[in-house]
Amino acid sequence: MKVLIIDDEYYFREALKVSFPWEGCNLTICGEAKNGIEGLERVRELNPDIVLADINMPLMDGLEFVQKVKEINNSIKIIIISGYNEFEYAKQALTLGVHNYILKPVSNEELYSALQDVIKLIYKERKIKVEMNELKRKVSKNLPVLKAQFLNELIKGNDFLSNEIILNKINNLGINLLLGGYIVAVLEIDSEDYSDWSYNEKHLWSYGVINIVEELLGNDFVYEICMDSGDRICVLLSFETLENFSAEKLNAILENILDAVKIYLRFTVTIGVGNYCSVLKDITVSYNEALYALRNKLVLGKNLIIYHQSVSEIGFIGHFFQAEHRIQLLANMRLGSLEDVKKIIEDVFKEVKEKNTEPEVLLVIAVEMVTPCLEFVAENNMKFDLVSHTYFKNLFENIKAKKTIEDIKKYIIEIYSTIIEYVNQNKSAKSSKTVEIVVNYIAENYSNCELTIDLISKAVYMNYTYLCFLFKKHMDMTLNEYITKYRMNKAIEMMEQGDVCVTDVAYAIGFSNVNYFGKCFKKEFGMTPSKYITSKTNNNK
Repeated sequence: MKVLIIDDEYYFREALKVSFPWEGCNLTICGEAKNGIEGLERVRELNPDIVLADINMPLMDGLEFVQKVKEINNSIKIIIISGYNEFEYAKQALTLGVHNYILKPVSNEELYSALQDVIKLIYKERKIKVEMNELKRKVSKNLPVLKAQFLNELIKGNDFLSNEIILNKINNLGINLLLGGYIVAVLEIDSEDYSDWSYNEKHLWSYGVINIVEELLGNDFVYEICMDSGDRICVLLSFETLENFSAEKLNAILENILDAVKIYLRFTVTIGVGNYCSVLKDITVSYNEALYALRNKLVLGKNLIIYHQSVSEIGFIGHFFQAEHRIQLLANMRLGSLEDVKKIIEDVFKEVKEKNTEPEVLLVIAVEMVTPCLEFVAENNMKFDLVSHTYFKNLFENIKAKKTIEDIKKYIIEIYSTIIEYVNQNKSAKSSKTVEIVVNYIAENYSNCELTIDLISKAVYMNYTYLCFLFKKHMDMTLNEYITKYRMNKAIEMMEQGDVCVTDVAYAIGFSNVNYFGKCFKKEFGMTPSKYITSKTNNNK
C-alpha cells in the first residue's frame, strides 16, 4: 500500500522515512509534500492509500486539506500528525473522516498501531468491493433469467407484488414497459410435428418465432417478451395512453407475424390477444384473456389471431366451465376427493345437456375440463409418460371419437380417477410421515397457549385445509380434537403427580382461560378438574 507524507518540517519527514519499518508492514512511501496545496497535487498524481498529514500546515489548514482529499477520493485513509493537543481540532478531524490523530513526537509503536488499524480497514473494504463486484457480475449474468422470472410472475399474478415492488423491479431489471396501458398477446406453435420435437428443438423453434416477433414489432411498439410455463410466447405490449393504441396497426403486425412464421419456419402459430388494461397489475387479466382466446383454436382453427373480445361475446367456454370450476376441481384433486370431482363434472355436463350445446362447443368444454389435470400432474412431479400417451397426446381426437355426451363425461372422469389414484398411492407414505411430524410438534408445543392449526401448518410447510384433511384421515379425529385430547391427558398426568392447583395445570398445558379448561376437562372426563383432584385425594387416603 502507498503512503504519502505531508509535513512542513523537512527533517521530520526524513526521520519518519528512515526510522519506521515501512517494508515490514507491506507499505511504501510513494511521495511527500511540504504543504497542503502541494499535498493535494501529490494525491491527484499518486493516488495513495494512506496519507500522514500535519494538521498545522502553511498555505492550507489541515482540516480544509482533509475535506479536499475526501472530495478527490473518499477511500483514502488519513492519519493526522500534530504537535498540538487540541481537542476541538481532533474532534473536527475525526468528524471529517480522519482515522487517527497522533501527537508529536511520534513513537514507532503508536504509529505502527494506527497504521495496522488502517491497513485492516483497507483490506476489509477491498474485500467488500471484490464481493460486491462479483455479486454485480452474477446479477448481470443472471439478469435475463431474473427478468424472465419477474415477467412470469407479472403475467400469472402475484398478490405479494405491490405496485411499488413492480415499479422497482421494472427499473432495476431494465424492463421496457411504459406506465400507461397494456395488452398481452400469447403465441402458441401449432405445428403438426410439435409433439415429436425434442426439448431443445422446441425451444429452438420458439426462439425462431421470437426473432420474427421482435423484427416485425421493431420500434413501432414498446414491449417485453417471455415464455410462460406452457412454453407459449407471451408479448407484453405497453402504451402511454389508450389514445396511443391502434388496434388496426397491432392487427396488421400480428397478421405479418403469422405469414412470416409460415413462410420462413414452415409451421404455423395461433395468437390469442387479451383486452386493453390500464393498471400494471391487471396484466395478468389480459394474459388470462389471451389464453382463453387461444383455447378456442380447437373450434375456430389454427394459424389465426383470436381476440378475447370476439370469443367472449360468443361464449364458447366460459358460460359452462368457469374459473370457479377449475379451482374446485384442482382443490378436490389435491384433497384426493374423487367423489367431489365427479359431482363437479356431473353438474357441468348436466347443464351442457340441458342447454342442448352444439357439438363443437361441447368438444372445447370437454378439453377445457381436463386442463386442471395437467396442473395437478405438474404439481406432483408425476412421470408424464404415465398419462400422456394414454390420455393427453391425442386428447382432442380421443374426445371427438366418443359417440355421446355420456361417453365423453365417463372418459373425463376416467382421466381424473387414474391420476388421483396414482397420486394417492404415492402420497400415503409421505402423508404418514407428515402426520408423525405434526404429532411430535404438538407434543413439543402443547403448552403454548397460542398453538393453532395455522401455526402448525406453517411449521410443517403445508396448506391449512389439506393438513386438516390429511390429519383426520390418518388419526380419525380433527387436529383440534387431538390437541385438546393431548392436553387433557397431560392435565391428568400432572394431577396424578400431585399438581392440585387447577390454574397452574391449565396454564401449564396451554390454556389461558381457566374456565374454558374446566369445560374441556368435564367434557372429556365427565367431571370438573377440582372434583377429579378431590376424588384422587380421597382415594389416596
